[in-house]
Amino acid sequence: MAVRLVVDDYANRHNALKKLVAKEGVVESQSWVVRWSGVCSALGLGISLFAGGAFAEAWGAGVTPVYAPDFEPGSVQAVKLTECNMTPGMVYWAGGQASASCAGYDISLASISKTNKHAEEESEAGTHVVIKLQEKGKAAAKAVLKMASFPGGEFVDLAYSADLNGDGKPDFVIETSSHGNGLAGEFGGRLFLLSSDDGYRYLSKSGVMSDSRIVRFANESAATLILQRIAEPAGPDGPTAVLSRDGKEHSYFIFDLVQFDPASPKGAKLNNSQDARFPFWAQYTNKPQKSETTLLTPARKKALWHDPVASAAAGKLVAR
Repeated sequence: MAVRLVVDDYANRHNALKKLVAKEGVVESQSWVVRWSGVCSALGLGISLFAGGAFAEAWGAGVTPVYAPDFEPGSVQAVKLTECNMTPGMVYWAGGQASASCAGYDISLASISKTNKHAEEESEAGTHVVIKLQEKGKAAAKAVLKMASFPGGEFVDLAYSADLNGDGKPDFVIETSSHGNGLAGEFGGRLFLLSSDDGYRYLSKSGVMSDSRIVRFANESAATLILQRIAEPAGPDGPTAVLSRDGKEHSYFIFDLVQFDPASPKGAKLNNSQDARFPFWAQYTNKPQKSETTLLTPARKKALWHDPVASAAAGKLVAR
């Protein structure tokens, strides 16, 4: 089966693809997950999807084998995320904006330049992002985040609401992406707006693979992010190849469990104790797999791993 979709309007492309793949039944199979990453050009956007059974191949869309380990039936449950009414946008450039509305709140992200207040849109990279969260009928809460700390990806594509930390209040998940192709198209970030006893705070995490998912472990009120990231031996902008036990260089995914917690200083905490297999290490092979790699020594893993919550930017949104 071959399907071709052309979408010229940036704001509608995600919904158009979602409807198409839902109709054709190629969103997800047991072995492969198809994710929209997008390709921009002056001529519009072209996506060619070839899918069937347990095999999918795409041009202009990210196609990622599933690497995360399986869980025992009943041990975890997917958290229902309610998609917000979204106006996507590129926030990298000064003047760029994106907004969303859901669960009785309005969210806006706006890029500004503190070095040139007269910068025109898409003429200069922004230096900061203004985060605004406003419950309808109440004063807005704001935070200003340095662009370097904004979750990776120039585009703000989607936003969701759910009670992530179990306090009965809505929390928000904002997805960013680069709209790249292949594995690069799977890189992005997450901006979480999390409730607490004294308002909302933000948690900004870059290097989040698009297959990272939010679940709730049995007997837990707070949800957990199964965070998938790629090992970076040379830092965020360096090559990902790691010299391994077989004498060859390979790339690896790291999986960690990050649990949302309103009492934690950042609104979330590393909690790999929820499952003894974590942190879980998987070799990038471009083939579906569930087994942990044996090609990395404990010392190599220790050198490559870092606490994903400790490295995330966080702060409070203040009513103004």
